[in-house]
Amino acid sequence: MNIEQLPTAIIGVAGGISVGKTTLVENAVSDLYRIHFENLLKDYPHYPLHVGNYQERWDPDLLGLVREDPHTFAMPFQADIVISSLTLEGLMRKKGGLAFLDRTMYEHRHVFGKVQHQRGILTGKALEVYDLLFDVLAENVPPPLAYVGLTATVDALKERIRRRGRPQEQWMLGEDPYLYQLQDAYDHFFGDIVKEPVITVDTNEIVLGDNGELDHKYFEQIFPYIAGEMRRLNILDVSKLRGIDYSPP
Repeated sequence: MNIEQLPTAIIGVAGGISVGKTTLVENAVSDLYRIHFENLLKDYPHYPLHVGNYQERWDPDLLGLVREDPHTFAMPFQADIVISSLTLEGLMRKKGGLAFLDRTMYEHRHVFGKVQHQRGILTGKALEVYDLLFDVLAENVPPPLAYVGLTATVDALKERIRRRGRPQEQWMLGEDPYLYQLQDAYDHFFGDIVKEPVITVDTNEIVLGDNGELDHKYFEQIFPYIAGEMRRLNILDVSKLRGIDYSPP
């Protein structure tokens, strides 16, 4: 696959359901907070001065089918996400600069795929084929340069799920151990699978108003912290660029 590629620092934003990934990546590129990451990029002039946010992609029809019949459609749904990751990789590298990616395909395989296997949903030949597809796509979609790992207690996650009121999520508020299984899978992912730097961010202190308005005092602390950690760890160093041949002028 031929992709027009620019130097791109892809940062995976990872964490469980309702932990705050989408809120974080959307605010990272907002007029209020983008300056922290533009200033970071200015220290690494081999990158374009562009800060972007990108969402994982999936077929919404497949997602609906998974909810109705997970044993039949879990594998096609996960495969669709992995395949879409290749297109997403091209979009990020076409823009270049700093790319915040809301959930990578590696997270899907080693967290959500793992839990689906534990729950007896993704097993046997379906799991074998999924892993074969994942391994092929991983040759063209490398892991991000680093992760921003968001954490929160299960109680905090349940409260956010309750407040945002999405009908398809309300089953998680009961006795089903799904959210705890995801927490365990994330511990394994960051403890044993991920080899890249991880910037851990505790989101328990995010406060939402009665109408869902954001606690900007929290982000005024978190975004300088993330940018500072990226600078301290030298994550954007030219030697860490992947997937393209680049020689600075």
